[in-house]
Amino acid sequence: MDDNRLEDIVEGEHCLKYKSGDLNGLVSCIEIVLANPKIANMLGESCRKLAERTSWEKTVSKFLNI
Repeated sequence: MDDNRLEDIVEGEHCLKYKSGDLNGLVSCIEIVLANPKIANMLGESCRKLAERTSWEKTVSKFLNI
């Protein structure tokens, strides 16, 4: 995972998914996170690690080295 790509985001590891326009699906995802601090912490930690690997600084550095 070297690039800053949407494909790097994994459901259940970095996010909970719902279909666009599905308000009930969004509410369900929010309820899951609010009711489960372990899940909220795991999602947050995974996203932080992903953000560190795909920072703007790293992206710019790769671009300038091309």
